[in-house]
Amino acid sequence: MSNKTKHKNFPQRDDAEEGEEEKLELWSAEADDPLVRERGKCIEQNHHVQVLFKELEDCQERVKSKDYTAETCHQEMKDLIEAVDHCVGDKAFLLLK
Repeated sequence: MSNKTKHKNFPQRDDAEEGEEEKLELWSAEADDPLVRERGKCIEQNHHVQVLFKELEDCQERVKSKDYTAETCHQEMKDLIEAVDHCVGDKAFLLLK
């Protein structure tokens, strides 16, 4: 019996090799998914979002550069997600058909 916990509400990745991760694209101006595409446009065009994206990247570099740290970049990620959601909020449901 496998030691993996299965949950009916989450897709299972039985075909993926152990330790292999799929890359989930959350924002890209060239994506097929309209919501992902709008997020990508916000990151490319909205100055406030760009500033928060840079803050997150800087935080991630600080964390990676240390052998041990209590810093998690959680607040930076939360701030970025909120700004991106605000940026695409008026367009998100207009794109659904």
